Amino acid sequence: MIDDDVDRLWGRDELCSSDDSIFIGTGVCPGRTRGVEETEDGRHSVHSEVIDVSSGEHYFLSSVR
Repeated sequence: MIDDDVDRLWGRDELCSSDDSIFIGTGVCPGRTRGVEETEDGRHSVHSEVIDVSSGEHYFLSSVR
C-alpha cells in the first residue's frame, strides 16, 4: 500500500473512501492521540480516538487498567 513512501501524509479519502465507516485509533506513543501512560499506582491508561464518518461524530476515549 505505501510503496516504500513512509514519509507520505495520506489523505482521509485515500485511507477510507466509504461514507458509512468508523475509524478507531489507539495511541501507543505521544502524538495526536496520547500514548499508553503508567499511573502513579502502577496501572496503565490507554487513549483512543473514534470517528464515525456517517454521523460526523468525533470523540476520544480513555481506559485505565
